[in-house]
Amino acid sequence: MRLLTSLGNLSLNELLRYIHEKAASWTYVPVAVFSFLRLVLHFKLKFPKQKGLKGLFAIRLVIRKSVLLNRLISIAVLETRYTLTMKNLEFSKQLIKGRTAEHIFEQLLRDTGEFTVLSFGYEKVLPELAQQQRTIAAEETMEIIRTAPDYAVINHQTKEVHLIEVKYRSHLDEKNILQLATRMVDSWKTAHLFVATPEGFYSDEVQNIIQNQGKIKALEHKQIPADLQKKYIKLMMSFLTEVSV
Repeated sequence: MRLLTSLGNLSLNELLRYIHEKAASWTYVPVAVFSFLRLVLHFKLKFPKQKGLKGLFAIRLVIRKSVLLNRLISIAVLETRYTLTMKNLEFSKQLIKGRTAEHIFEQLLRDTGEFTVLSFGYEKVLPELAQQQRTIAAEETMEIIRTAPDYAVINHQTKEVHLIEVKYRSHLDEKNILQLATRMVDSWKTAHLFVATPEGFYSDEVQNIIQNQGKIKALEHKQIPADLQKKYIKLMMSFLTEVSV
């Protein structure tokens, strides 16, 4: 009742602003919201005390105002739902781009016949732990697990094993690359960062990236030919073009 009374004292613009702010946190808009807001309108629009013809006209005016306010509230909620839908769609697109880059990375290295590629990231190796991360008290330990690189790559020639984090970016942003490397280096000092872009592939150790203030080298590796890289860049972009439509 206190909430209804306080909302009843709001102006129309304040009420609509309140709806936008509160609805922004909803994953869906409950049907009960409309009934709740209509109840608020009854507090805002009290029937006049006039009698006779004046009273009837006054009541009609109040009813029209009530209908208008209901429509404005409905529009406000629908706009919020549309905004949330677009945010979810954008998140899905970014997720698909990230997964596409990971698959391209896997197939690129496997196609050379020179590497063994093993999934290493905690979402793949420890999915149950990933689902329960918010309930785990050891935050420092969880941060180490969360920042685990996506892959462990074994070089058949050198027998070296490298831990590699894979990202997709529409363009290279040195500030963003530096942030990625900085987050990883505390727990995974020898890890590499692999970045797939429409222009090409880039890769370097996170420590080198930090020393170079976010600059990352173009991928040049004698076991990964340039023509094979171009083939997989083209393949990646053919998938991502469909996602961007």
